[in-house]
Amino acid sequence: MVVLETNGAKHSVGVIIADMLKNYEDLDNVGKFSVYAYTIQTKFTRYVIGISPSEDTVFVEENVEGKEITEQINIAISGDETVKNFAIAKYYLEKLFFEITEKGRLLFYYRSSYLVSSSDIRSEMKVSRATIMRFVENGMEKVEGVGHKCYPKHNALYWKDGVWVLRIQALQEKFKLRNQSEVDLVTEIEGQIKEYEKQYGGSFEKVFADIINGEQEQNIYDLEEPDDYKDWRDLLKDLEKVRGKDC
Repeated sequence: MVVLETNGAKHSVGVIIADMLKNYEDLDNVGKFSVYAYTIQTKFTRYVIGISPSEDTVFVEENVEGKEITEQINIAISGDETVKNFAIAKYYLEKLFFEITEKGRLLFYYRSSYLVSSSDIRSEMKVSRATIMRFVENGMEKVEGVGHKCYPKHNALYWKDGVWVLRIQALQEKFKLRNQSEVDLVTEIEGQIKEYEKQYGGSFEKVFADIINGEQEQNIYDLEEPDDYKDWRDLLKDLEKVRGKDC
């Protein structure tokens, strides 16, 4: 059990947490984040040194309750100081942060003893170097500028479980899209559209003209690559939405 000393008296983290959360309902979004960030940092002090929002963070003005999310955090912080409970608390804190902010990211500062090397995590997960690299591209957390031991231990827990993989990827994609500037987003979407145009030798309207104009009775699932049709169409819709914001 972690014990802290305040004003000469020793208190368990559980007691401190309970006291901090008593007035949770009365807190604004900044207050809610601060309470939970400090609580998790205090509870799992063996793993994390600090938790803070990025400098460009903008909190939502309207009060967000986030009860279902905070219930999951409460369960995690009321348990033992395990990597699993930290991983759960971390994910739901990031999810809460996303809900109560308009912009920004949540930064975690880990203790060096909590970071492992690529070979360590490959050995635990029984996967290849190429697989780890692919996981990093898809959202696996990697700390830059700290040497070869740069993977937080909870990565193995997340990425061995298909459900957690989907959760992590979905949340990281939301952060990416939200924090991406409209100019960058347009550039990225246009690049993906150009790849399709190069692959099929023309624009979407030209390639699928018969289907679009209703001249050809064909279900898209009869196409050789139906996913390409849907993805290409959705990219064009996304581009139209982003450009529409500037109007």
